[in-house]
This record gives sequence, structure tokens and C-alpha cells, in this order.
Amino acid sequence: MYSIWKHFHENSCYKLLFYIGIADLGVLWILGFFTGWLSLSGAVFCSSPTLMYLVGVAATALWIAESSADLALALNRCLEFGFKKLCRLLFSGNRVFIWFFTSSLYALGYVVFIKPLLYSSLFFTWFFDPFVGYPTADEQQQQEEYEYWWHPWHNCLVAFLSPFIYLVFALKLFYDVRANRREFGVSVSEMDSAQIRLQFIDIALQFIDIELQFIDIALQFIDI
Repeated sequence: MYSIWKHFHENSCYKLLFYIGIADLGVLWILGFFTGWLSLSGAVFCSSPTLMYLVGVAATALWIAESSADLALALNRCLEFGFKKLCRLLFSGNRVFIWFFTSSLYALGYVVFIKPLLYSSLFFTWFFDPFVGYPTADEQQQQEEYEYWWHPWHNCLVAFLSPFIYLVFALKLFYDVRANRREFGVSVSEMDSAQIRLQFIDIALQFIDIELQFIDIALQFIDI
């Protein structure tokens, strides 16, 4: 974070990386320490409903802000190398903060209008349904009450748009490198390879989350 901060004012991509880094750090604290403690203690929503709800709100909002900002970063990198005038129009100067505001406002909308994800130590992951894994009188009604189709749509959009944007970026970069190897060296691909790897990690997480939300997992396959 400090190394990114030193270059904060040099390029809009560093501003986006700093925003994403803050969101990532917040999510890592929750996923690393909080979920570890819950898993070791065997906690579910009813164990600490208030704490679980508040942390779920934070985790959901940070995830939405980070993943939506990832798309802005991918678009920025693509436009920087292929469409510089459009990139300056959308990201130059303080205009990049509009993207921060949009991602933050989108995350705030999740907090206000959608119930948060809640952790279940039965499956060691997060669900919208606080009673997942427990029998209820009307499971169909319960599923409909806590079913949010926009969240998997969001994850699918991020999972498909990220590689598509970076594919356009890679094709443009490949064309420029072949056209003039002296001007575009290996350093360009090395500079952006880390960002591309992070995007693929996000894509994998999106699909895993979608699968866990909609595919039932038999408890006998989980060692508790």
C-alpha cells in the first residue's frame, strides 16, 4: 500500500489500485481472522446475530466495492494502451474519483437494500440465508425470502467482463509489441501481469460463490 501511495498522483491506475487495496485489506481481515475464529468455535448466525450481521454488512459492501472497482481498473488499463484520448476523458485528474464514488455508492446500495451475507461454520462459507443447513417448516418460502438474484448476476458480470476487457487489452498489446518491439518491451507485460493475475483470482472467487449459493452440499461430505 505504501509503494502504491508513493505513486498515487502519477497515474490514475495507482489511485484505483489504492482504492482496491483498502477494500482488499478490509476483506482479508474479515475472511482471515473473523471467519477463522467462527470456524474454530463452530458459530452460526444464531450464536452472535448482531456481530454476525454487522460483519456481514462490512464484508458484503467491501466485496461489492472492490469487485466493481476491478472493472474500472481493467477498463483504465485497456483504454490507456489503446484509446488514450478516451482514457484521459474518463480517468484524468480528479475524474478518477467519480469511479470511487460510483463503486462506493453501489456498495452502499447493497447495505441499504439487500440483506448481507452471513457466515455458517456448517459449510465454512457465507450465505444470504441465516438458517442454511437447518430444517425449517417451509424451506421453499425460506429460500425465496433470502434469495437475491442480483448478487449472482453481479458476480457473473464481473467474471465475464473482466477477462473480456483484458482480452481486448492483451490483443492490443500484442499488436503493438509486434509492430514496434523497441517501443513496447517486456517491461510492459510484466507491469500488468500482476493485475491480470489478480483479476483471474477474482473471477475464480465469483464462480465459487455462485456455485455455493445455489448448489446444495451434503453435510456428510464435510468433516466437522
